[in-house]
Amino acid sequence: MRKDFQDHPVWREFTYQSLRYVAENFSGPIIVPMTVVNSLYYDQTVGMLLREGFQVHHFTLLASRSTVLRRLQRRGDGRNSWGAHQLDRCLEFLSDQKSEIHLDTEKKAIETVAEEIAGHAGLELKPPTWHPILRPLKRMIVQIRHIR
Repeated sequence: MRKDFQDHPVWREFTYQSLRYVAENFSGPIIVPMTVVNSLYYDQTVGMLLREGFQVHHFTLLASRSTVLRRLQRRGDGRNSWGAHQLDRCLEFLSDQKSEIHLDTEKKAIETVAEEIAGHAGLELKPPTWHPILRPLKRMIVQIRHIR
């Protein structure tokens, strides 16, 4: 199994310090898409922010193994990618989490999940700027930009 970059203490310290800096210097919501499946690492990043009094809305997005693999492939990561190799341990850990808001993303559009998150966090989303017919094109452009 490939090493996990989160195992490096400097990654956790950098993540915590970066989030803290942004939270102290930015007045709007900060969205951090990140999967942390080690309780100690969570405590050293998000837990530190909570203990210091920062508001954190933590969401666990869940889907079936086959759906996550399909999503990984759509973004350019195959079945042999680092993310695919982490999948089983991540799904097991995340499905057992008790304290967070769990959102089932199975068969849901990205916009629907974003609306659910915004609702839980008390945020109002602006209406989409792209015509509904062109949104799949926009999504494809974003995916192409993130191919490694």
